[in-house]
Order: sequence, then structure tokens, then C-alpha cells
Amino acid sequence: EPNLPAYGVNLLLPQGTEITEIEIIHGERFFLGSGFDVEPVGKPVKLSDVGSFSTLVQDESAYNSKEIFPKTLFTKIGRYSFRGYEVLVLMLHPVQYIPKTGELYYFEDMTVSVKTVKNGLVNPLFRNLEKDESEVTKKVDNPLVVHSYTKRPVNPAPSGSYDLLVLTTDELKDDFEPLKNAHDAEGIATEIKTLNDISIFPRSVTAEDIRDFIRDEYIKNGIEYVLIGGDDDVVPAKDLWVQAWNGGDTTFMPSDLYYACLDG
Repeated sequence: EPNLPAYGVNLLLPQGTEITEIEIIHGERFFLGSGFDVEPVGKPVKLSDVGSFSTLVQDESAYNSKEIFPKTLFTKIGRYSFRGYEVLVLMLHPVQYIPKTGELYYFEDMTVSVKTVKNGLVNPLFRNLEKDESEVTKKVDNPLVVHSYTKRPVNPAPSGSYDLLVLTTDELKDDFEPLKNAHDAEGIATEIKTLNDISIFPRSVTAEDIRDFIRDEYIKNGIEYVLIGGDDDVVPAKDLWVQAWNGGDTTFMPSDLYYACLDG
């Protein structure tokens, strides 16, 4: 399909609401000319493929069309959450193209209107902390909506007692004390926990148990960071399927990604 400019927006949704309608209100459409041959979107090429170039192949049915492309002024990428705040991600399409004639049009002004209704639901990871509010306002295009987030879920209020959780085993705990002391000296309050803090049977602890423990520490103690202290034969981890390159060897690799996203 034609490779046209697009613009991404991140919209913070009011707390406890669901979307009923998304509308693009646009200004005057400007005619940029005709006879333009817009190149198609190329196929992705990995950075490791040195010397490789993206292949540009036109879809004949798309490029012989007399209909405007794209057909809509926006694409809904999805609704996501960040530290308990709900974010709507859209891709706006201010440029329109008629492939058969090569005509290009452009909207100089576009306003996004999102209608919502209250559903009363509160994200369980919302902590109502200033540091969370500060981070989310850096990521959205309508930061003033942050003031609608006032209602906490039915969880104990986070004490904010420490910043960094080091999770390891009883056998390795003492080895992390110098790191803890260094972080404490830098103002990053650090606590060392072990698998025994998760269960009295540490050998039976699963990746799911660890993730639940991290989630609880995030909610109850306002932690910002997590360090997994041990390889996957020491601290359980989830495996990811990986491929070295196109057509290359495939394998499974332990990853801490499962512990980084607590919303799922």
C-alpha cells in the first residue's frame, strides 16, 4: 500500500470510562496536485542483515484504484494502561491519495473527539502517586485529564517505603548487600527479598508466583524497579522463542519481560 505520512497520538482517557465514539473533526482539505507516484511501504529488514534493502512491491489492485486511500482519517491502534492510567493510541491520516490519478490531499487541521461513558471501573494498578502522575503526563497529548484520576482501587495505600526490589535466593542474598548499600547511598531505597519470602517451599516457586509477588510489592510499597538476582536455573523465568536471523537457528531464551508488564 502507499507509504503516506501519519501522526500518532496518545490520549489519556478519564478514569472509570469506556469509549463510545471516536470522531475526527477536520478543517479545509487542500489539494496538493496530481500525478504523484507514491512508493509503497517496504518490507521490514533486520539491522543485522548488513547490505540488505527493503523490497518495494506495488499492489496492483491498490495502485489502480480510483478511491481515496486511506479510507478513514484514523486507525485505532488500541487501548493500553500505564501504571493504572488508561491510554487510547490512535494513528491519524492527514494525507489522502488517489493512486490511479496520483492526486494528493492534505488536512492542515485535525481535532480528535472521543466520547466516553462512565463504567466505574478502576485499574487495580492505579496507586495515585505523584511519580506515576508525572510519568504518564510525559507520554500523553492531553495531560490535564490526569486530574480525573482520584479514585483508588480497594487496596492498601502504598507506603512508598522503597524503590528497588532485588529478588534472589537465600544462598545469594548476602552477595547483593554491597549493591543494596550502593543504591541506598545514591538515594534509591533498596530491599532484598528471596524466594522464601514468596513461599515456605522456595523450590516450588513458579514464574507466576514471582510475578504476583512483584505486583503486590508494586501496589503495596510503591516500587519503581526490580532486579532479578540469578539465572533462570536459580530464579524461574519465562522463555521466549527467538530466531537469530531469517532462516537462521531458532531456540528458546529466558527473559524477564514477563516481570516487566504487570497489567496482563
